[in-house]
Order: sequence, then structure tokens, then C-alpha cells
Amino acid sequence: MIKKNKTKCIKNPITTKRAAIVLIIILLLSFVPIIIHSGYAFPAADDFSYGSAVHSAVKGGASFTEIIQVAAEQTLHMYDAWQGSFAAVFLMAFQPAVFGEEFYFLTTVIMLLSLVGGMLLFLHELLMKWLKADRWQYAVVSSVMIIMTVHFCYDPVESFYWYNGAVYYLFFYSLSLVLAAAVMAALRCERLIPRISLTAAAAVLCSVIGAGNYSTALCTAVILTVITLMLAIKRDKRAVITGIVLLFGLVTLFISITAPGNSVRQMQTDGYDPIVSVLLSLCLGGYICVNAVTVPVLIGFACITPILYRLAEKSAFSFKHPFIFSVLSFGIMCSQCTPPLYGLGISIPERLLNIIYFSIYILLLLNIYVWCGHISHRAEKLSTQKLSKLISENSTMVFVVALFLFFVASVGACRITKGDNGVEVEGLPFGVQAVYELVTGEADAYRKVNMERLEILRDDELSDVVLPEHTVKPKLLYFNDPSDEKNSAIAGYYDKHTVVVS
Repeated sequence: MIKKNKTKCIKNPITTKRAAIVLIIILLLSFVPIIIHSGYAFPAADDFSYGSAVHSAVKGGASFTEIIQVAAEQTLHMYDAWQGSFAAVFLMAFQPAVFGEEFYFLTTVIMLLSLVGGMLLFLHELLMKWLKADRWQYAVVSSVMIIMTVHFCYDPVESFYWYNGAVYYLFFYSLSLVLAAAVMAALRCERLIPRISLTAAAAVLCSVIGAGNYSTALCTAVILTVITLMLAIKRDKRAVITGIVLLFGLVTLFISITAPGNSVRQMQTDGYDPIVSVLLSLCLGGYICVNAVTVPVLIGFACITPILYRLAEKSAFSFKHPFIFSVLSFGIMCSQCTPPLYGLGISIPERLLNIIYFSIYILLLLNIYVWCGHISHRAEKLSTQKLSKLISENSTMVFVVALFLFFVASVGACRITKGDNGVEVEGLPFGVQAVYELVTGEADAYRKVNMERLEILRDDELSDVVLPEHTVKPKLLYFNDPSDEKNSAIAGYYDKHTVVVS
């Protein structure tokens, strides 16, 4: 008997706990090159125009109160002249380089921490508090979800290395995850004081999100509206909680969309009318879903499906209408496409596509759970027990094969092309791309040119300056923006008369 147990342990040493530890180590190691790579990043485009006022105040030795006042004044000016999302504009004024270019690497740190922190909070509330997962099941699912979200986003440069675009989209998306966790905790909480506190915190968060990017604000409002209506139909008193949070979000969203600056900006764009925008959102959402769910992502979800199946199988929920849930959740996801289609037309910025990808992964997680519940509650118990036994008895092989297939699929998704820097590899996972640019010297070459530029721009004796052109343009660092041609924003930021790139 003892020998038999020993043999079994040797054959299948992989438990959920050990799998979680391995995945956590892989996840943490994958962040190392991303953080190192962030030291080569420099401000670009709207970082200069939105950060100019605070940069001048910091340079002039302004106090903390004066700096806040300057940022508030700029926010009011932009509200009237260009952009209504006042919470986002206020944060845009504080891009890290306003305190010194050496601090710009904090962009990556801030965005990575906000996204990972938001996901951990949301998944902790969802998996452990609502779906009754244990901590190791939570660790496995969270690790896989974060790996897919971070390393397979559409365009990392605009969400992790460019502050202005990242704070407008990724940061507010991360806040929406924290909001979701707070609302779920408030709905679950039975004690009055904690419930009131959580509701108040959620209301504040929703107010901030309502004054951020319109895609996240609208999607958040739609989700809260659906939950509130469902609770109200069931005469559940908890509808008051989501209703209050929704109201706060709608107030700031209304203030944001009615800004005079939005009218000024919209005169320069060619958007669609509201009905066409909604219909196109559904088409565009489907297209984005197909592109987001790559082979590595499919393998990642295949790895966590057994855990979701076990959780759904134990649930007392009926799972009667999974198809309705899928259709409704798909429509909610597509609502993120409506604001840019209405405001800009078919032009969807990459930074927005990133957070749509993120939401698709959460959409898939929820749908897999719901469909697993529907299947498990209607399937013959014998067949599910056989499948569970097969996986548990071969856990080591299943885990190793899954990791192997994931890495092979990640490599298979890459393409070798010819670009500005010669032969290039496209489609690499984010962390691998960071390693590639560090090893090949692209990041260092990019930084050297920026340091030359910075030395010229800091020369107070020069009024009309000529900056060297980037000969190497790393995919994760270089942001191809109009300031490369006009440079008026850079000139204002560094108190120059003209700036030319040659």
C-alpha cells in the first residue's frame, strides 16, 4: 500500500497548489523584461501637450497645491475647448516625465500594477466569494487570465509605455474591475455598515469612471443597468445598491458628454449616427472577438476550463438560460465600440482595442462557467466523473502538455517580416517582445537618440532646435505620432520657438 502511494505521487506530482506555484513563478518572471524595458521609454505625442502646464509649474518650483490648481485649470480649459472626460484629462496632466524624464518608466509600473491589481481584486471576489473556489484554484485561474491579458494584448506600446493613451483607457478599465469587485462585495455583504461603506466606495469609483473614457463609462453603465433591472424584476432590495452606484456614474457621464469641447472636437471628425453606430458595434465586436481569441488564448482557457467545470458543477444555480447570457454579455462587450464609432467613425485606436481584448477574456471566462454549469447539471454524472478521474490520474502529463502546447502556439503565432529595422519578428507575446528588443539592441538605440534629443532640448541657449531622427523604431517604445512632423507640442513643453526633426 505504501509503495502504491509513493508510485502514484511520483507519477502525478502536479496538484492544483503546485500548478498554481509554477504559474505564479512564470507570471512574475514574465514581468521582469517588461519592467527593465520600461527604462528605455520616453514621452510622446499628447504627453507633451497635456503635461506642459504641470511641467512648467514643476520647473518653476510650484508647491503641491499650486500644481493641483494648474492641472485643474487645464482640465477646465480642455472641458470647454476640446474634451469632456475631465477625470481623465486631470490625470493626463501628471505624466511621470513632468517631474523629470528619468521618471517616465513609472508609466509601465503604474499601468501594470493597476491592471494586475484590478484583475486580482475582481477575480478574488468572483471566484472565491461568489463561485466558492479555493485559493489555489483562484491562483491558477488568475495567473492564466493575467498572462493572457498582459502578454496577448493588441498593441502593448499604447497601454504600457505611452502614458497619455494608457491612463485614458487601461487605467480606467482597471478602475472598472475594482468597481465590479466593490459592487459584488456590497451585494454579497449582509452587515449594514460594511454594505453602506462598499456602496459609497463603488459610487465614488463609478463617478470617476463616468468622467473617463466613454467606452468604459458606457459599458459600466450598461452592466449596472442590466443588473439593477434584473434585481428590481425579482423585487430584490439590493437593486438599491446598484441603482445608487449607477446614478452617480450617469451624473458624471452626463457632465462629460455635454461638455462644449466635445462639440468642437466632433466638428473635426466623421462619426456615424447613433443607430448605425450601435449596429456597427455588433459587427465590429464580433470581428474583434475572432481576432482576440488566438490559439494560445484558446489553450489558456482550455487549461482553466476543468476548474470552472468543477466550480459550476457544485453550484446550486440552475443555469437555465446560457444562450441568453451569452447574447447579452456579447452585446455588453460590443457597447465599448459604440462611442468611437459615433465620435470618430470606423477609426478605432489601438489603446481601445487593448481593453476590448481584456474584456473579451473576462467575457469568455464567465461564459465558460455558465455553459459548464448548464452542461454539468444536465449531463450524466458517470461521464463527468470519468472525465474528472482521467484528468486527475494524469495531472502531470496534462499540465506539461498544456504548457508545451501554449509555448508552441505562442511561437506559431509569430511572423517574420521585413520592416523599418530590417528583418522583424511580429506577433511575439509582450514579454518576449521586450526581451527581443533588449537583446537586439533596438531599445538601447532608441534611448540613445532620445538622450541626444533631450540634451538639445534642455539647452536654454537654443530657441530653434533640430532633433536627430530615430533610425530604429522598436515596436514597444516608438509611437508614430504627428509631433514627429509638427513638434509644436514639444516646442511648448521645452520652451522652444521651433522644433524640427531631421
